[in-house]
Amino acid sequence: MRRAIGGAGSWPSTTDTSGPGRSRTSPCGIRAALRVALGAGLLWRRTARPALALSALWALGVWTVGEGFGGLFMGGSDLLTGAPGAALLYALIALTLWSRPDRCGPSIADGGLLGGAVARWAWLILWVGTAALELEPAAQVPAAQLSNTGEGEPAVVAAVNHAVGGLISGWAAVFVVVLGLLQFAIGVGVLTPRTRRMALAAGIALAVATGLFGQDLGGLLTGHATDPGTGPPMVLFALTLWPRANILTELSPSVAHAPSPRSAVSGVGRV
Repeated sequence: MRRAIGGAGSWPSTTDTSGPGRSRTSPCGIRAALRVALGAGLLWRRTARPALALSALWALGVWTVGEGFGGLFMGGSDLLTGAPGAALLYALIALTLWSRPDRCGPSIADGGLLGGAVARWAWLILWVGTAALELEPAAQVPAAQLSNTGEGEPAVVAAVNHAVGGLISGWAAVFVVVLGLLQFAIGVGVLTPRTRRMALAAGIALAVATGLFGQDLGGLLTGHATDPGTGPPMVLFALTLWPRANILTELSPSVAHAPSPRSAVSGVGRV
């Protein structure tokens, strides 16, 4: 969201020299240490849940204060510029990964705090919502959006941004319509088991494409980035919704319903 909020999220210096021989740790250093602590807390079972809870609260605070609600109320905010905000996705993923022993299902999200149904509806709202943002007049100039992404980037990255922007400069209206329809289909497709994997795969592909070419991974190479953009967390969210294969039922229905060796032996004893 670096470009959507006008660079307001750039990192300040970690030290502040307020006088001769004086230095103190800035709030930026404290925030960085807190993020490292939250990440480390996810590695141990005992601290995983408190870390997830604090991560969700922290992410929502960043989304509202630091990102200005992901720039959703600013003109020109859409999927290419990082809507709906990476921090919101982090909070959503934290709630999805919060496991509950009394829940289970074919995906990770089914066993999470939100449950599979709520997580899938959240996916639908995210994608249909970003599709609606394509209707804004400022979002209907994708060539300029892609070209402007290269500002402050290394020459090679900026050249790629300008090349991609030049490719669609004469097809702006078609590009916006196709992009909006694709986002809508990705959101709605996750509700039906038959199209769920296809929708999630398309969502992963589109998130990678927009994250690389539309956001340059949040501008990591500029030295002023605060996050890698919405591409990586959107991919992670898709993976939590991905149905895990049931080998017995998918390979052969006869194998899935075949009697176990123990039941077969007991059946022989009754004859």
